Amino acid sequence: MTGEIVIKLSSPDFPAIDAEAIEVPLTTGPEELTTLVEGLNAKLDEGVQLDFLLRDQLIRTSLTKHLEENEIETDVKLDILVLKKQDAPVPENSYTAEDWISDIASRGDQVLLASYDGTVALWDAEEDEVLFSVNCSRNVDQSEPIKCVTWVDTEKEDSIFAAGSMDGDIAIFRWENDRTKKAVPMYSLRGHHGSVETVACLSDRVLVSGGQDKNVRVWKDIAELPQGWEELSAKKRAKREERGEVKTSDVYLEGHSESISCSTVMSKEEFATAGMDNTLRIWDLNKMSESNTLQGVKAFFDIDYSQHSKLIASGSSDRHVRLWDPRTTTGKVSQKPPRKINKVRFLLNHLRLIHSGGSYDNVVKMWDIRSTKTPLYDMQKHEDKVLCSAWSRSKLVVSGGSDKQIHSYRVK
Repeated sequence: MTGEIVIKLSSPDFPAIDAEAIEVPLTTGPEELTTLVEGLNAKLDEGVQLDFLLRDQLIRTSLTKHLEENEIETDVKLDILVLKKQDAPVPENSYTAEDWISDIASRGDQVLLASYDGTVALWDAEEDEVLFSVNCSRNVDQSEPIKCVTWVDTEKEDSIFAAGSMDGDIAIFRWENDRTKKAVPMYSLRGHHGSVETVACLSDRVLVSGGQDKNVRVWKDIAELPQGWEELSAKKRAKREERGEVKTSDVYLEGHSESISCSTVMSKEEFATAGMDNTLRIWDLNKMSESNTLQGVKAFFDIDYSQHSKLIASGSSDRHVRLWDPRTTTGKVSQKPPRKINKVRFLLNHLRLIHSGGSYDNVVKMWDIRSTKTPLYDMQKHEDKVLCSAWSRSKLVVSGGSDKQIHSYRVK
């Protein structure tokens, strides 16, 4: 394929780029397009690199090859979007745990690590230091794997987190943000029959959970100290702190026909769950009912909601990452990576997505949701399957897996 083609450049990142349609050789690639942009007096900062998006695909080759690979006709004008190129994630620190890492919850540079040995540890990713490790199983002498963990949003001075176990309990722990002290249990939430696979915090008052029993449990006032806590003697408090006060809930939501594997918070009144029944369900906490059901193709492994785009990203066993509009019943296929997708997470600007590919490629991939075929970067430090990944507002990306390894990266 030789000759020329008509293109038009525009950019949300660089408003000065709004060129008239021009003809360029079909041999033009990213380097030539960059030179063209610089000639348009776009006033690029020194060191800024560019990406070019054509019909939802990043241009990585010459236009000739790109058009052939994507079956795009050459007799039409090409609208090319000019974007600031995402810098590569910078590897930082790593940590080796005692067992598989099943889940991660990050807050700034502090990362909760849920493990198959029944513990939750708090790792300072910047200082590469474990601040504490506590057993969260119901029976400390016969620990069951911890399957999920989350921070509980609270305005209190202390930090609170929730950890769901394969034994059916959810442990609520309180930490005084003192590096010299361990976290202590406040409550042991009991109501699930079977493993707790997911927990999500809607506010400092409400926690929701799901698992093998197919039910969504709603827990309230989990950040408040147990009644009479301050009046307890040191001896009685120490005894209660062994496991925390048992708290039960009869409030549950039905709808799923198979195990619930994942959940995500949409607002203080709305959240979503998904599971092995191939459905993604939206729940209204005020009405205590389901407001929408999105039908998937295969079992869901993870979901994440973007407050910016109002979309839900999902990973499942059909090898696709999908983007869903929770107001509709259809999903948009965003990518087709080579294997099943264990975890998906939106990054800070909500146009970036990370996912871990599970039991085959041991890789965490970063995508631009506007480009559905080519990942931006691969993060390849794991030696076995990646089970979990997370990001924080300090631009930290963390992943963990069956190699017992935790790896952190910084995204600029």
